[in-house]
Amino acid sequence: MVLKRGALQASEGTRPDEAIMFVHKLKEKGISYLSITAGTYDTFNLPVNVEKDKKEGFMVEYAEIIKKHIENVLIVTSARIQSPEYA
Repeated sequence: MVLKRGALQASEGTRPDEAIMFVHKLKEKGISYLSITAGTYDTFNLPVNVEKDKKEGFMVEYAEIIKKHIENVLIVTSARIQSPEYA
């Protein structure tokens, strides 16, 4: 099962506490993995996102938030993962 939901970082997106609750519901339904991403095509070029995209592994912190609260579900992310520390 794969489901795409709103961004964790956007002010109008999904807040971490909402995402954690949502992920628990997905786990009950048998989710295989969760890919943590943020933003949309329309928000990609906003100054705040352009700045965040310069930092290596900038989505890792969001994945770690979710991973702390859910067991036995593979959590993956992307966005400038260029070294083992962020993999």
